[in-house]
Amino acid sequence: YLYAKVRATAGDIACEVHVFPLKVKNLAGKWKEARQRTRRWMNGAEAAAAVREPDLAALIEDFCRRARAKAA
Repeated sequence: YLYAKVRATAGDIACEVHVFPLKVKNLAGKWKEARQRTRRWMNGAEAAAAVREPDLAALIEDFCRRARAKAA
């Protein structure tokens, strides 16, 4: 999806983002960006509501629909 990254010191930048589903098997107790980011488990609807970019929310919702249909 595409979105405009807002920067405080300069103009916005157009960003192209590629999103891939991942199956989590293990969690690291420590990770490189732990002081900058938090990790929180949530369901698909919560994840879609938590993001600011509408196109990313739509991708999450679509992925969840496809996963439910595949599981059925």
